[in-house]
Amino acid sequence: MKFVSEEEAGLFYNAYVKAMGFSVRKHKSKRHRGNEGYVKWRDWVCSREGKRNKKHLERTDRKRRHRDETRIGCGAKFRVCCRSNTIEKYVVTEFVSTHNHPLAAQQCVPFLRSHRHVGDADVAQIMAMRNVGIKPSQIMDYMTCQSGGFQNVGFTLSDLRNKLHRERTQEIRNGDAEGALGYLSAQVSNDPLFFFKYSVDEEDRLETLFWADGRSQMDYAAFGDVLVFDTTYRTNAYKKPFVILAGVSNNFMTTIFGCALLSKETEETYNWVLTTFLEAMDGKRPISVVTDGDLAMRNAIRNIFPHARHRLCSWHLERNAAKNVHRPEFVSDFTKLMQMESEVEEFESLWADMVSHYGLQTNAWVVEIYKDRERWAEAYLLGHFFAGMRTTQRCEGMNSYMNQFLKDEIQRTSTLIVTRRVDEVERRLYFIEMYAQAESNWTVEYYAVTSRMNCSCLMFESFGLPCCHMIVVMKYEHLLTIPPSLVMRRWTRCARPVDQQPNHGQMSRTASQTARYGILRSGYNLMSFYAWQGQDSFEDAREVEYEMTLWMRKRWERKKNKEWNTEIGEASNGQCIFGVGDPLVVKTKGNLGKKLSAQHYQNHRKCSNCKCRGHDKRTCPKLSSKHRMDDLPM
Repeated sequence: MKFVSEEEAGLFYNAYVKAMGFSVRKHKSKRHRGNEGYVKWRDWVCSREGKRNKKHLERTDRKRRHRDETRIGCGAKFRVCCRSNTIEKYVVTEFVSTHNHPLAAQQCVPFLRSHRHVGDADVAQIMAMRNVGIKPSQIMDYMTCQSGGFQNVGFTLSDLRNKLHRERTQEIRNGDAEGALGYLSAQVSNDPLFFFKYSVDEEDRLETLFWADGRSQMDYAAFGDVLVFDTTYRTNAYKKPFVILAGVSNNFMTTIFGCALLSKETEETYNWVLTTFLEAMDGKRPISVVTDGDLAMRNAIRNIFPHARHRLCSWHLERNAAKNVHRPEFVSDFTKLMQMESEVEEFESLWADMVSHYGLQTNAWVVEIYKDRERWAEAYLLGHFFAGMRTTQRCEGMNSYMNQFLKDEIQRTSTLIVTRRVDEVERRLYFIEMYAQAESNWTVEYYAVTSRMNCSCLMFESFGLPCCHMIVVMKYEHLLTIPPSLVMRRWTRCARPVDQQPNHGQMSRTASQTARYGILRSGYNLMSFYAWQGQDSFEDAREVEYEMTLWMRKRWERKKNKEWNTEIGEASNGQCIFGVGDPLVVKTKGNLGKKLSAQHYQNHRKCSNCKCRGHDKRTCPKLSSKHRMDDLPM
């Protein structure tokens, strides 16, 4: 027999073995050494050819029973060779038809390995159903009913799951960096405001990456007065620091303005992140910034946001205090002093007393943190707006902070009294004291025409809502509602315009493909309904279907072989679109917790016998083989 190609020979032999009742696999082959590299000869053998190696059968330290042997030395074989001097390229040179085992019954043949295949049409149907959330087991049940039984499906549930997995991994076949950039590029078609930017190193590896969607940009336009610069460490396989640029919305909920991945934590890198952030946000700079104490980050903020008020994260400060001063009572006193709303002179006095009390005059960390007190002490930060943010670590409990704020301020008015009022031309001055504590006093300016107030406590300037002293003045002025001037716009419902909604643009590529597939399938289902009822109609429809399928397949193959898909503007054969390699695993200055690998990480368990890592009780070197076997369950 003669064949045009090796593939044609393989298809022919597989059809033969399916009729006979056994399964085959490719065996040995030899390629031409020239530039063409074609296959000179190829062997196909029965799937039960060969035998298990004796060394696996003779092991005395085996823990588990042997699996059933599937290879029993069957000699069935099919070989074709290339004859370049003939018109037909391949001819059969060897054929062995005898087996040393019973052949499978015909009802079992469709489940043999070489006869199971998930075709392109099946893949299209499977992916269309999977994209709408149908489970693989439910897809298998549907296709079984559709084809009239499991033997007619052509594959098993395991084959279906494996195909789904390969389709998902195919989407990121160009590597993590290419996959990430490809995904971000696809978001631009869904969100016209979507912004991303990246940089590469000398080896064209991904170095830094920043992205922000349209909703984040609109949130920053409304709530970008306070920026939280939070960096987490070792949360990805490449150990790249992950930066979150966030803020707080009018509902006191965390809102993300943008994200970035960094390769190193230097001033230059942080300058790039903040510059790119400004580019994405149309140049709008924040009023205040909350960060941890990283020096490179601090210098970058000074370079890019020179007029912004910089605050250090209280959570990091408390953690550093506990690490550098091993006295729990000091940490408690330090936290109270850090958050105390007082005059600068009072803070300086209390700080000196605390340092003297604990004998920390020469402690290096205490000396250094005192030099930077203008960035963390509430006494120095009063009057600067931070929207209630003191830390980069947001917690769920803060979501209810806004609802409790006014309630707490109203309760505090019960301890306040107005000692004196001075009327002037444009304003009234209210002098307020705490009951039985004359040393605690405040002054509130009230402008009746505009209902505007200023308080010496500077709470409104720091948070944007009226303080308890202003509420006392409201009571004296018989105001029934809180004046709009005493609530910053960013806390109201009007902070974000109603018409600011992200534009989702056109459908994504996957959605459009699924829609096209569904439209065609519905149309052909209707044609099938009219054609199946008569033999003439069935034969006509079958002939049209065969010719149309053959034509579409040739067109699809031509399109697949092209380097670029002109319809969607993307690479069609898995080629690198961006030419960016995966980043190297980097060293960070942050958390030295669990070590991750670019591929995976292993958490070695301890042996229950010797308490050492790297093995378990079954392979413990301190136990003999006999004892290990005795400990195994029967």
